[in-house]
Amino acid sequence: MSAVVFPCDGATIPREWRGGDVETVALHTRGPRRTMNLRIEDLEHAFAGRLDGRAYDLVRIASYVYAADQTVSRGGRADWKLEHWERDLRLAIPVNAPDVWSSPPVTRALQECVGFLTQDQWRFAFEPAGADEDRQLLLPEAGPRRGLSTDVVVLFSGGMDSLATVLAELTEKRRPLLVSHRSWGLVEGERRRIAEELRQRFGSDSFSMLEAAVHRTGDEARERTRRSRAFLYGSLALAAAHRMDAAVVFLSDNGVVSLNLPINRQLVGSRASRSTHPRFIALLNTLATAVLGQAPEVRNPLWDRTRRQVVEQIAAAGQPDLIGATLSCVNSQRRSRTRPHCGYCSQCIDRRFATVGTELEEYDPPERYGVDVFLDELPEGDPRTTAVSYVRFARDLGTLSDQGAVEAYPDVITALRKGRETQDLEAYLDMLVRHSETVLAVLSSMVERAAGSLARGELPQHSLLVMAAAKVDDAPAVPPFTHTESYESVRLGDAEFTLTPPQAQVVKNLHRAHEAGIRALRTHDALKGIATNTTRVSEVFRDSAAWKNLVVPEKGRHYRLNFPPKHA
Repeated sequence: MSAVVFPCDGATIPREWRGGDVETVALHTRGPRRTMNLRIEDLEHAFAGRLDGRAYDLVRIASYVYAADQTVSRGGRADWKLEHWERDLRLAIPVNAPDVWSSPPVTRALQECVGFLTQDQWRFAFEPAGADEDRQLLLPEAGPRRGLSTDVVVLFSGGMDSLATVLAELTEKRRPLLVSHRSWGLVEGERRRIAEELRQRFGSDSFSMLEAAVHRTGDEARERTRRSRAFLYGSLALAAAHRMDAAVVFLSDNGVVSLNLPINRQLVGSRASRSTHPRFIALLNTLATAVLGQAPEVRNPLWDRTRRQVVEQIAAAGQPDLIGATLSCVNSQRRSRTRPHCGYCSQCIDRRFATVGTELEEYDPPERYGVDVFLDELPEGDPRTTAVSYVRFARDLGTLSDQGAVEAYPDVITALRKGRETQDLEAYLDMLVRHSETVLAVLSSMVERAAGSLARGELPQHSLLVMAAAKVDDAPAVPPFTHTESYESVRLGDAEFTLTPPQAQVVKNLHRAHEAGIRALRTHDALKGIATNTTRVSEVFRDSAAWKNLVVPEKGRHYRLNFPPKHA
């Protein structure tokens, strides 16, 4: 596990963190050695005064966390065993309220919140901020706009879900404060375009908007997953809400995305984002209360709704044309303004199914996508896997009982609120059924629409409609596979195998590769970590019943577990 210490703006590194095989990386928000920008700018209205010291601390801590998260690599795609995914990150931070942050309940709440979000180990040490602290993080000192007030803050990303939440507030004649994180050009431009349209349609004083610039400077980020970004967003919104005496912060995602259940074996653990997971929101509220006292409450108003229902909500507000201005693609940074969506990431696929399902495709035409997921050849690798898995996930949900769904996707249990377990579980299961029904109905309608092309064989072999019609995603079921922690006792289906330590290491290597979506391993990788000089896998399994029953050789000196080929 990678261990890195971050002294932030000159903070002292605790003695117990020094020495050993620990890397040190300094973070600076000021001066000639600055490595990150930390600034909030009010682009439309001026508010009076500075942030409360503890709220200031919250955003500053979140900014350091965000910078540290991008500094230490998780190993990249080459790390198929995920050996470097979890990291040990230690931050020494100057704060205005060191006694508050150093108290065990607050430190523990901070570690649990950020740790759940990123699935890393986080450690924090706090010391008093110096009197000469350059407080870049402040709201402009000009007087407030007359009559400006709000009781709700909405995190506004420029996506469908946050737009639906903003429209709900505006149609109810409330005046929300929209908080955004300043990002790269295309996303920022589209978000401002939506804001300008909303201002023209609902009035120039219907809402206010605040943008924050928090980003690295200098060298390029080593890690791009940015799992901690939701903590930064939430902290910005909480600080603004606390400053405005607003009671609620809305952090919006439709419930299916919020739960983010794994649709295939490559989306497990930290690979599945937890940016609006109910557990993260609960932990963020616990932290905010511990630090701020009477803190605003963070909520997800769309927690039990599907993406289709979100689109319907936008249409019901009378603004369906704004759908085309929203951005959902996780690859938007590499897209053009005319085709801002890749078409094959999970967000793009979900978006297409939702707009087709609501018959609002005219506002989100396929020409706005790099690839039409239904009709075009999907690129090999993740794009193809994601599309097939998306359909398989919906099909599986449609066949499972409530108990079966919980057993198949036990992660849903972590989302249940204390005291509301039964009601939440019923709501989630009902939502997943609605999601399944939408996906299958849309798939049927698109197959019917393209029936002629399908019959004539005109569609590409790896378009989603061809793959779905051919049921290439209906791979044979993987037999039950269990193992002890050491892998020296393994069960595959009805067969049990007792393995030597070298054999167990080979099986462990093959299983971890399978979980990472890798079909088979070459000899060198299959033998990695075993305490023997042999260069042949067959030699390791000489006279073992596991050979060709558990471990299967393939052409080109590759090896895999004895799972059905389409799964392997």
